[in-house]
Amino acid sequence: MAERNMWGNYVQCLKKYFTFKGRASRYEYWAFILVSFIIALILSVVDAFLGSSILSSLYLLATLFPSLAVLVRRMHDVGKSAWWAFSPWLVFAVLAVLAMISAVVEYAIGPMAGTAWGSFKTVVFVLGPIVAIVLNIVVLVFAIFKGDEKANQYGEPVA
Repeated sequence: MAERNMWGNYVQCLKKYFTFKGRASRYEYWAFILVSFIIALILSVVDAFLGSSILSSLYLLATLFPSLAVLVRRMHDVGKSAWWAFSPWLVFAVLAVLAMISAVVEYAIGPMAGTAWGSFKTVVFVLGPIVAIVLNIVVLVFAIFKGDEKANQYGEPVA
C-alpha cells in the first residue's frame, strides 16, 4: 500500500465511516485527529465571526462515527478490544443513570445527606469522573503505542 499524506489519511478515514473492523496505524489515526482538529478550529473561528456555533457543531456531529471507528481500529492495531475505546463513555453513562435515580429518589423522599445512599452517591460522583479520566489516559497511551507487527485477532498489520 502506498504511503498516504495526512489529508489522504483523513479522507481514507471518512471513507471508512462505519468500518469498526480491522486496524489503523498510528499515523492514520493521528493524521485524522490532527486534520479534524484543524478543520474544527477553523470552523470555530468562522462561527465566532458569525456569532453562532452551527458550523463547528455540524462538523463534529458529522465526524463522530469516523472518529469512533478510527479509534476502535487503532485499539485493534495494538491488540485491544473496542471496549477500551468506549470505556470512558460507559462510566459517564453509568454516572448519568445514577444521577437520574438520585434525583428521583431525593425528589420522592427528600435530601438524604448523612445516609448510606448519600455517602454512596458522594463516593460515586467523586470517584466516577476520576475513573473516566484515568480510562481516557489509558486509551490515549494505547493510541500512542506501536501496533502489533504481526497479525493479531483483528487482522493483518497495517503499513
